[in-house]
Amino acid sequence: MDADLLRIVVPGHPLPMPQGKVVYRPGLGRHIRLMPDNIRAWQNAIGTCALLAIREFKASHPRAQFPMRGPLLVGFQFFRSKPKHVPIGCDQFPAQRPDLENYEELVADALTGIVYHDDSQIIGHFGFPFHAKLYAGDLGERTVILAMPLKPVDLTLGSSGFEIIHQRTLAKCGMY
Repeated sequence: MDADLLRIVVPGHPLPMPQGKVVYRPGLGRHIRLMPDNIRAWQNAIGTCALLAIREFKASHPRAQFPMRGPLLVGFQFFRSKPKHVPIGCDQFPAQRPDLENYEELVADALTGIVYHDDSQIIGHFGFPFHAKLYAGDLGERTVILAMPLKPVDLTLGSSGFEIIHQRTLAKCGMY
């Protein structure tokens, strides 16, 4: 596996970001989103698993610094159990609500300040199946998070140069 790829596994049923109620808090001088207790507990579980993965990562990579700085590529895999009644055409992949973006938002917010300083550092995603909603199968419900800082690239290579470098990086990780 590539030295710069952090892999975090969070066991349990993945939860999406709820629409929630947004209220203004004068004491904070900003709006906040009120979160149900189960969402806060899920975000805490994500943070705890991230800290454990970082500790393990640092044991084998002592120069690694967290939170990561600079632009990042991420991948989020959300493994859900298969419902008893699956809509036609959705028997292999959970192509129904909640949307992938709702899961992403909750995880990205939970990792802020732990894996990276701000989720605005995420400039792209690993492709399918490393960024997807999937049925869990025998390994059970879980969320798998991949994060990798991007290294400076020679922009004279153009977009095809970036793609070649990205493919080589994924190949080192056994993902291409």
